[in-house]
Amino acid sequence: MFKIEKCVPKHPTIYRIFEVDDLGEERPTEIFRVRKRVKVDQRWTCRVRTFANFLEAKQFAKQPVVLEAHDERRSMKFHEVLERFFHFKEFEEKRAPGTIQGYRSRSMHFKFFEEYELSQITPKAVDAWTNLLLDPRYKVLQQSSRQDYGHELVLLTVVFRYYREFIDETFHIPILLRHRKRLCSSAKAKNEIRYLSFSEEQAFLQELKNWPVIYDLAVFQLHTGTRVGEAAAMMFDAVEFSQEQVHIKRHLHWDRSKGGQMVLLKGTKTGPDRTIPLTKECLEMLRGRFQTRSGEILFPNAKTGNWLSYRSIQNIYDLVFKRLELPLRGTHSLRHTFAVRFLEQTKDIYALQRAMGHKDLKVTQVYAKYADASVKKAFQIFRGGPTSETSVSKVVPILSLS
Repeated sequence: MFKIEKCVPKHPTIYRIFEVDDLGEERPTEIFRVRKRVKVDQRWTCRVRTFANFLEAKQFAKQPVVLEAHDERRSMKFHEVLERFFHFKEFEEKRAPGTIQGYRSRSMHFKFFEEYELSQITPKAVDAWTNLLLDPRYKVLQQSSRQDYGHELVLLTVVFRYYREFIDETFHIPILLRHRKRLCSSAKAKNEIRYLSFSEEQAFLQELKNWPVIYDLAVFQLHTGTRVGEAAAMMFDAVEFSQEQVHIKRHLHWDRSKGGQMVLLKGTKTGPDRTIPLTKECLEMLRGRFQTRSGEILFPNAKTGNWLSYRSIQNIYDLVFKRLELPLRGTHSLRHTFAVRFLEQTKDIYALQRAMGHKDLKVTQVYAKYADASVKKAFQIFRGGPTSETSVSKVVPILSLS
């Protein structure tokens, strides 16, 4: 269960809190939040208060707010800024629950800064934090698979940018190149992705045949590029066999903390629904599942008939990766594989952006250099000039993806 807020009709600054259960049903609470725009040093910003009933929220919404901007900036501590940042991402930008959970998980490494005032966080303070993270005694407490702290450094940078944008525009972000060099040493930090070659993909699927439902789920991911939460949430009502396409219109959110719940949510991780055409192989797999279905869930747990858990999918994927001695783990490698393969074969980055549900084309462009590599290999064979054939029926231009 998680919470959302909705604006109260005729009261644009007052929001009511709703609880959302595992089935996506919303239940109103008696908690209200007031979000007031105020002017600080000739600049508009936002102040938030929470109340136990509507009357108190309404009274506060009518009151003028007097602020001493400089006093607030001097006294504001990092943990206060961090909570405002989380609220902004969750309720202003409407980020997915899984994204917010990821932010909070990474922020556990920010305890060093909790009682710092923002003005006290200098490059030297970031140096001290970096030394802590890289201390062998600290690293031994982390997962054995951890290679660097690139994600944490990116999140810290985004928090500082939020503070500069909404609270103190004179703030200088104290993260320097030396911090990036020390904390971002892995391939992942260099914006590189890991994906399966064609032969690795075939070997991976062959091993998965021991788990028929997981095998079909993997085929679906590899042929549609869906996130694992979107693929696992698929139901038969989202498949249009006559049109040979699927609608991605819901996703599962798995709380990955111990004892966490599984929640079915409407829409995709990035918000709007999307439609994806089906390849011949994927369509045949789905028809086979339709003929033998025992419920409405497309990829059910073989024992319970309910939704698959994230751990059950991840554990099997990781087991197969380990058997094949591949340097991969988790479920996202299949989405990466689809993206690279799609660009290699179509050279259409805009179609890929829509298929994957990326809001920003820059996110999709990460895959372009991997498709470019296959183009370079092709040109190592190409020699130009006339071919042995008498004519060339069609010339297909290769789009630049750089």
